[in-house]
Amino acid sequence: MGLDKQVIQMVKMINFIKLVRLLVISLSLFLLAGNSYGYDIKPGTKVLLRMLVLEGYAPEEDRLIFQKMMLNKYRVKVEFKIDYVIGPEQFLESLRRRSHELLTPSHNIPKSLRWPLIKSRLLLPIQTENIPNFKKIIPSLQQTDFLTENGNVYAVPFLQGSYGLVYDSSLTEEPKSWKALWEPAAIGKYAVSSGYPEVNVYITALATGVDKSDVSNLDIVDTPAFRRNLASLANNAARVWHGVDTAEILSGLAYSTSWGFALADLNADGRPWKMADPIEGSPAWVNTWALAAHLKNSPDQLWVAEKWINFVISDVTQLSYMRRLGASPTNANVAKIATASETRDFHIGDTKHFDDLWFWPILSSKTQFAYDNMWREVFQ
Repeated sequence: MGLDKQVIQMVKMINFIKLVRLLVISLSLFLLAGNSYGYDIKPGTKVLLRMLVLEGYAPEEDRLIFQKMMLNKYRVKVEFKIDYVIGPEQFLESLRRRSHELLTPSHNIPKSLRWPLIKSRLLLPIQTENIPNFKKIIPSLQQTDFLTENGNVYAVPFLQGSYGLVYDSSLTEEPKSWKALWEPAAIGKYAVSSGYPEVNVYITALATGVDKSDVSNLDIVDTPAFRRNLASLANNAARVWHGVDTAEILSGLAYSTSWGFALADLNADGRPWKMADPIEGSPAWVNTWALAAHLKNSPDQLWVAEKWINFVISDVTQLSYMRRLGASPTNANVAKIATASETRDFHIGDTKHFDDLWFWPILSSKTQFAYDNMWREVFQ
């Protein structure tokens, strides 16, 4: 019996040693997997983050709040260099040149066949455990196929909206269709974007009668009627806008294509502009924050970049962006601090709404080139 007890104690000891070893290995793997998880940055460190963003993102007031937070909490001095993007091709160019650490590509860019950011290994897989607010994002956006590859997340969904049709409700009734831009009454009374040719192709295709499920099919889209309508869209516009639409560009017009960013400023000035709901649908977008691959060799910059992403998808910051830019937050928790009308109008936390969105597609290289050329041929 005494021998049996010794054997049992020996087995228990062996199992205990195995358990300790397993815990040590697990803890080591956990710490390593997080890349910058628990990273011990030295107080007094100075970090420069270069950003390539849409105008309106990373505004000065947010940069100042973040800089103060990093200085007070970690004694880390953060400086920014901000460049504004006009066209999607700039993201690939920037990453190849290692010109920026943080970028804001729309959902269709990371896996683009023409600008293959993920395939070219130009983006750093994001360690979401280092970004606690990531778990607050709408579930379908956390793992959307647009932004993930082989289980890795390559961009954090930030804001959502559409390339929509907006109108001045004091001058015209709500247009029910994209066809409103081709009505004689609209000639010389609308603005259109010049920087993203494919979305102008999409809305022209919709107005020509192409179903939204077929807008990426070049053979279906490219008809004489479509070509005539695309030329009319370009030639009859009163103004064009680059990057993002602004209140100054839209002022005095009746309609415009829009990301929705100008509406808050227009409404604040007493000009009652609204977003229409065309029967054909509107191409939706999600803008993201992505990390340049070269950050893997710059742990201080990576640590601060992750802190920045966590900051911009936090509840309060997301609410601020929503109110300033008129775009829907991807953080579902914003519903707890927004008004009831804001929660309804911006679909905050509305999983079904986000699941049902018609995001504009990733095009083949041939189709992407064709659509770009079609627009540039008519837009001089």
